[in-house]
Amino acid sequence: MSLSKARLDRMHDVMAGYVERGDVPGIVTLVSRRGEVHVDAIGTKAVAGGDPIRRDTIFRIASLTVEAFGRDHDHGPADA
Repeated sequence: MSLSKARLDRMHDVMAGYVERGDVPGIVTLVSRRGEVHVDAIGTKAVAGGDPIRRDTIFRIASLTVEAFGRDHDHGPADA
């Protein structure tokens, strides 16, 4: 089973909304499932604009535990 293009497109639209509203200057998302990897980069590196954010942009990450390891949106919480 491969990654769903419709779901990836929906995720892109939701993440792009955060950038367009000015909630964040840029977002990089990564989805990996059974060896298939999808990376999407949206927006810029800084609030004032400037260089676009890329999949290899280095930036500080706050707590990512729940987002990265706590959910499986197809099957519920990882500890269930």
